[in-house]
This record gives sequence, C-alpha cells and structure tokens, in this order.
Amino acid sequence: MKSERRTILFIQLPQTDNDPADMSENPMLAANYLRYAAKRAHESEFFMFSVLPPTVNNMDNANLIQSILKKQPDIICVTLYVWNVERSLRILEPIKKANPRLRVIAGGPEVARNHPFLFKTDIIDTAVIGEGESVFPHILRAIRTNTRTNFTNVAWRKGNNIKYGTNRPPLLPVDKLLPPPHLQESTKNLNPAYIETSRGCPMKCAFCCYNMHRSDFSWIPANNTARRIHHLHKKGIKEFRFIDPTLNANPQFTQLLRLLSRINTKRKLSFFAELRPDTVTAEQARLLHQANFTELELGLQSVNPSVLRSVNRQVNLRRLKHAVNLLGKYPIKLTIDIMCGLPGQTIFDIGSAIKWANKQRHARIQLLHTLLLPGTVLRSQKHQLRLTAQTYPPYRVTKTRSMTENDFARAEIILEKETGCRLDNPTRRFIGSSLPDLFEERIVLQLHKTQKEIPGKHNRRALLIKDNDFFSSMPRLLDVIKTAVINEPDILWQFVLCPVYEEPLDIFDAMIAVLEQMPHHFIDRLRARSNKQNQSARRVMVLLSPHRRYNQSWINAVNSLLLARFY
Repeated sequence: MKSERRTILFIQLPQTDNDPADMSENPMLAANYLRYAAKRAHESEFFMFSVLPPTVNNMDNANLIQSILKKQPDIICVTLYVWNVERSLRILEPIKKANPRLRVIAGGPEVARNHPFLFKTDIIDTAVIGEGESVFPHILRAIRTNTRTNFTNVAWRKGNNIKYGTNRPPLLPVDKLLPPPHLQESTKNLNPAYIETSRGCPMKCAFCCYNMHRSDFSWIPANNTARRIHHLHKKGIKEFRFIDPTLNANPQFTQLLRLLSRINTKRKLSFFAELRPDTVTAEQARLLHQANFTELELGLQSVNPSVLRSVNRQVNLRRLKHAVNLLGKYPIKLTIDIMCGLPGQTIFDIGSAIKWANKQRHARIQLLHTLLLPGTVLRSQKHQLRLTAQTYPPYRVTKTRSMTENDFARAEIILEKETGCRLDNPTRRFIGSSLPDLFEERIVLQLHKTQKEIPGKHNRRALLIKDNDFFSSMPRLLDVIKTAVINEPDILWQFVLCPVYEEPLDIFDAMIAVLEQMPHHFIDRLRARSNKQNQSARRVMVLLSPHRRYNQSWINAVNSLLLARFY
C-alpha cells in the first residue's frame, strides 16, 4: 500500500511598485519547470505540487502567511530574487515556527555561497545554486529516503551549519529541461508567455551571475521554439517575451527570426527580447521588425572601453552604435541600459552615454545602478576595486574610486534633465481634492476611535486618516504610522491625512521623522536620490475636502514640504 503523498508548495513573491495602474507580473516559471522535472523522474508518484492562487500576489504579509498555513504544505520551495529575499524570509519564519517539521528548499538567483544573511537563520533547510531542474528530483528522493545529495551546488543544513556536496551536478541540455507547450503555465490565464531558447551566457560580465551557473551554452533549435510559439498562439497567447539574457547569442537567431516572420505574417503577435546590440546585422534588424518585435532591451552599459574591460564585457562600441542606428530605422521601442558605478566609471562617462543614447530614435534610457550581487565576480573583488555598497538588497554600489556618493545622485539628475522624464513612478500630486496616485485599497481610519489592528489585506495600501484636530491627536497619529510599518514592513504605504482645516506643518515634520526611523524599504534603496531621506515606499499625502476652502499658501507650503521628502 502506497503511503500518502507529501505536498509541495511553490512560492515566489512579486516585486511591487508605486504605479497605481500597474499589473505586476510574477510568472511562476520555476514552479512549472521543477514540477515537470519531478514528473519526468517519477517523483510525482510520491509528492503533490501546488502554487498559491494569483490573488496572493496582492496580499500583505499577514494574509499571505495565513494563506500558506491553510495549505498545510510538507515542503515549501521558494524562489528568491534580490527584490523578495528579505520578505520571503520574514514570511517563512512564523510559518516554520508554526510547523517545525516543514522543510524549506530555496532556489533562484539570490542563492549563493557566502550570502550575507540567507543562511544566518535556520529557515532554509536546502538551497540550490543555479539551475535546479537537474538536481530537484535527486533532492526529493533524498528527502523521502532520509538521505542527502552530494552535489556542489546543493547545500543542506546540518544543525547550525550549511554543507555542500563534492560532486558536479548533472548538466542537462535546455531542451530536456523545458516543459512541453501543453504543460507551460502560460497556457493558463497568463499573457504574455515567457519563452526560453537557451541556457548559459557567452559573455562573462563580472557584475552578472548568468555565466556563473552554467559552464556551457545550450540552446533549442529554432524550429522547436517556433512550434512552441505557434502552439501557444493557438491557445490564445498574443504577447511573447523571450527571457534569454541574450537572445541573439542563440546560434540560430537569424533562422528563428525568419520562422517568426512566417508565423506572424498578419502581425497579430508581439515579441520582446534582450539583445547584445553590437552583433545585430542589417538583415536581423529588418527581420526583427518583420516578425513584430515591438520592444528590445539593449545593453550599452558604458561608452568607455576601459570601463567595459574592467568588468570583462567584450563589446565593440563602433558596431554597437551602428546596430542601434540600424534598429532605429524601424518602429521598435528600444530600451538602452546604462550602468552607473562600474569600476573606473566617472560621472562624465555616464553623462556621455546618456547624451548619446538620448539621441537615438525610438529609444528610452534605463539607468541601472551597479549591484554587488551575491555570487558574482564583481562582489568577490569589491575590496581590491574599492567598491562600497549596501549591506542589504539590492546591494547597490554607493561609492567607487572615481565616483562619490553625490555623483550617483547627479547621474539620476542628469538623466532626468536630459530626457525630461523622472525615474520610476514619482508622485504626481501630494495634496489636493483628488490624488491620482492613490492605491486601490483605501482604508478609512477614524483617529479618535480605538482600533487594535489596522484593517486591510493588500500589499499596497492607502490609509485615509480622519480627525477634527490632528495636532491634538498627534501621539495617536504617529503611533498608527509606526505600528503600520512595523507590522507590515514590506508593503507600500500611503498615509493620507484628510484635514477639515489647515493643520500646523509640525504634524508633517513629525510624521516624516517617524518614517525616517523605520528600516528602509527595498525600493527606497534602489535609487541614489540627492536627499537621503527621500522615500517612495511609504509616503505622506493630503486629501482635501471638495466642500471646504483651504488657504492656498498653506497648500503650497505642505506641497513643498512633502515634495522635498518623498518621491
């Protein structure tokens, strides 16, 4: 008689931002790939697999924890990225305390040897560096037989220690790892579909970990990829995003473009990809348009050859600029990546790159601060290169030999002045009778009424606070703000005062002071704004009654104060 199958729950927490209209994407590719790997190895006979419903992507920590506890999983497989690793650990800690027998398997780009904090708790039982599909069945078999694997990329907790194996893991070709199209998660309520054609990266950039996780380069033949896309299109998918770090590294890139052009003669499908721009030919540029690639991301990074050499990025800048000109002949949106804070880079280098990129047709610029990601060569060399970076994610470089902390803020200012566009999602209006940036979940809180808990369930919440005299109720107001952030440190908060008359500016100073004492949110660490206290994850706003009149000079003063402190 077979024993009851154990349940495995896949968790992947989404990234949040302040765009109220944003529909955050959180494709559960790892869950789909690992489930297929277990099925191929017949481990599905012993385990059941599930994911949380898409609605949990919008939940706050408390409701997310309750949703997971109701599932009563035996094993949780969590995918860790730079934007969710801290929150994932915070959520898993109480879940594991509630069920000490629960096993947690961690994977994803954030898992690396010598991680600054991942293994300092007892939350993670098993961790996988790099590709997990080839070792996942072995891990499941080890769990049910009460043994351990012996692979160099798999770590097992033994007491207070983490121990890696000694054998090289099996390395399967990418076509053996991908689920067939009819099992791809994209066929179930997800548009766009995410398409992978290769594993590994021929470039060896020191700031990236793609090339650290696979020693070889494996790709899927172009006709196989075309068949997959054709199958998904018949299921109703019209938008496709290639997730290869460099799609044109695939040796059959040109052939793939020709096949996509034939499939998409009526241009009902749209495609997105990241390309290495200096290898794009005139024929490929034409085929990209013909196949209806509506957006491309191009890695410029720097226009200084010595800076590129310092991070082992082999790029022909002359050919790169020529290729961008070729692509500019077609109505394809180009996102040009420029990095900030590479070794040897100066503010002049960054300004030159921004000015050149801003002249290109159909182009927008994405300024990417250099990150010392765990497991990368650049992180291992930070001391000899004299790079100073944040301790916690996103591990942004804040100072180099050739750039001061102010230079990083200046780079953002240069970009905004040159392009006329502000970074990310700045608040459009801090005070007014209508606020266009208010989140969908709006909780009305009467300050004079005693409430033990702040209502709400979403990870983006507007708290509309009402009172007849905020100045007299300031201790209660500040306590509400402090409690809200302490209880839900990972969600985005809008603290919206709804005054009946002009309140003293001291109230706003006190609210700002409380928020500045709180640990910084991940999205506040992403940018190097000139005002170090400039926050965007937790903001103070003022909603004026349309039925009352307020002094315009007071409105202007409040707006100036909030504009100086929040983004």
